[in-house]
Amino acid sequence: MEEVLSKFSKTSKSIIVCGDFNINLLEPSANCTSLKNLFQSFNLFNVFWEPTRITSTTATCLDNIFTDVTITSKLIINNLQSDHSGQLIKVNTRLDNVRPKKVTIIPVTGSRLERFRNNLVNTIPFLHCGETANFHYNLVFNSFCEEFDRIFTPVTVTVNNKHSFNDWATMGIHKSRKRLYDLYYEKHYNNSEEFKIYVKRYSKLFKIVCHEAKTRFIADKIKNSNNKVKATWSVINNETGRSNCRYTSICLNINNRVINSEIEIANEFDKYFSEIPIVTTKYLNASPKAAYDMLKLHVPVSSTDLKFKYVTGSDIIKIFKLINLKNTKDLWGHSTNIVKYILDIIAPELAIIFNECIDEGVFPDLMKYSKVIPLFKSGSSFDPANFRPISVLPVFSKIFEKLLLQ
Repeated sequence: MEEVLSKFSKTSKSIIVCGDFNINLLEPSANCTSLKNLFQSFNLFNVFWEPTRITSTTATCLDNIFTDVTITSKLIINNLQSDHSGQLIKVNTRLDNVRPKKVTIIPVTGSRLERFRNNLVNTIPFLHCGETANFHYNLVFNSFCEEFDRIFTPVTVTVNNKHSFNDWATMGIHKSRKRLYDLYYEKHYNNSEEFKIYVKRYSKLFKIVCHEAKTRFIADKIKNSNNKVKATWSVINNETGRSNCRYTSICLNINNRVINSEIEIANEFDKYFSEIPIVTTKYLNASPKAAYDMLKLHVPVSSTDLKFKYVTGSDIIKIFKLINLKNTKDLWGHSTNIVKYILDIIAPELAIIFNECIDEGVFPDLMKYSKVIPLFKSGSSFDPANFRPISVLPVFSKIFEKLLLQ
């Protein structure tokens, strides 16, 4: 079985293994553990935890289905002529003729950015003395968010699922492919040796033309990209079938219960990621006092005072140039690519707030929220332990942290 799974795992195809494995998964045993570990090492997870063979004296789970695809529904069929129950599963498939998919996006256009910039000039509030840094940041940030949500409204667009062939194939190649299909069909009844040679040559020439067209398309894609390393890896992942390593549709198995709800999945990830430090350090003899004593013992006391200098709006604009510009959106949908267009407008207010934070020794509450994305690593995609968290920090917190670092 391991040899067969090794061959299948080298492909980019999804795998479904089903049958009577003659090992009861409901009864803890060495064979049961070995079977599950074998399949899970290839990212295959058993679907059923209920009895699939019922006799007058036993109820065992011998028949099962192991797969690495997302299960949308499952059913055990009883009352068959055999004492083995039937198993029925429904999975998501990607077909060429599926209906166009609708997705919600927030278009960032030049006209929207211009409106956003013009409106912010009139809506950024005046910061009065006597208030805290946290109050001032909430005031400015909420005003920023209200205007952002008013301008950058989401729209629903239709995305057509197409072959990658359509990305690089010219109209001539499309016509040649249709001609080649016709020739292949004609081979069923045309046994002429001359015709077979013609089809063989036509097919060989078609492959050469496709190879050159695809090579030219990929070279242009990398050449015209702002990030050539990222574009190169994107091409490699697409061509090797690893482009779907980031799971957009996650399904978890918690205590033998399959979870599909987005809210439940988010709560389970939140619980798992927040408990990792506690579980990891539970059996360590650690405490704040022990850490402090260790520091006193091994680290000499510094005689240099640490002082922060006040910043100006110009400092904020200057430090922002050191931050990578990306379209990655934080918890509120803001990205560095959007903030760069309006930074000069709110930089004076941010400078006042950042200086107040330095004086008060505080970090604004709204800067402490980040968007956590679970990124799949390897193993079973049903286990939260096989995901690692990626935090997308608020844009303004990146600026503040960069200033403090400098």
